[in-house]
Amino acid sequence: MLPIRTLGGILSSTQAPTLTLSSDGAATVSIGDTVTLTATNVTSSVSVTIARVSGPSATLSPSSVTVAPGDLVKTSSATATSAGTLTPQASATIGGTLVTSNVLSIVVGEAPAAPVAGNPQVTLISSASGSLPFTAGFSFRQGDIPSGSGIVVSGATAQATIKTTWPDGSAKIAILAGTYVSAGAAVTITMSTGAASTGTALTTSDLQAALTDAVTVDAGAFGSASWTGTDWASPFITWVSGHRMSSWIYRKQVGSDAHLVAWLEVRLWSSGAVEVLPWIENGYLLVTGPTNKSATTSVSLKIEQLQRHFNIINFCC
Repeated sequence: MLPIRTLGGILSSTQAPTLTLSSDGAATVSIGDTVTLTATNVTSSVSVTIARVSGPSATLSPSSVTVAPGDLVKTSSATATSAGTLTPQASATIGGTLVTSNVLSIVVGEAPAAPVAGNPQVTLISSASGSLPFTAGFSFRQGDIPSGSGIVVSGATAQATIKTTWPDGSAKIAILAGTYVSAGAAVTITMSTGAASTGTALTTSDLQAALTDAVTVDAGAFGSASWTGTDWASPFITWVSGHRMSSWIYRKQVGSDAHLVAWLEVRLWSSGAVEVLPWIENGYLLVTGPTNKSATTSVSLKIEQLQRHFNIINFCC
């Protein structure tokens, strides 16, 4: 659709009226561009016709709009039937004189590809073999998973947690998590509507039992933040709660620094696998002394250690 907005007004009764068309300049078939008609020096109501000069066929509805002195916005629309360069022009008889606008040029592209039929799928691949944990975010088309329906995951021992929905209540974004059997080749998992897999959700008590050693984020001279034992019982947010995988987000101040905060997302699978995703925030602009900071930051978990050099730029969201 090509919505057409009309602006009208009086500048001076001694100046000649003008009509001007403008637009964003591009559209696709059936998904149109915004076209604005600006009318100046109009002293009485006039009927303005907007018609195709050349290019692909386009249906204008309505094909004319009435501009009255002091009008702000009126709307029409047009739909192009094929790709090409569509050139509409506005015209009106004002005070016995035919007034025409510029000829506008709108590039109309091909229509978006139709959605692929069938159930949505995700392909997993790893060079390792065995039963492997995984987590993936997935965006559904509107209506794929209707409101109130569960998501059945085939091809893996997994759950699907719906995080956001479309206006009609159908699933929009979900987090898939569980385990799949890998033999070093690609494995395809499929989502469909049905009775979702259920069970007792993994809790922070399960995490505390699985993660017995401390997780430490060390920012050198700025200090460190560490989690262990009962720290896991008090997450900042429970992001996913499920029987195949649960995920929690934690935050702590780095040392005594007034600006640096260490964050962790910690995932626990029913198999006992644990994944820790760390990051550092330097985002308090309203706290005294905000500034960029440079540090070699290390994250340690049991016998594994990751060390990286970061320029920690001050930002705020």
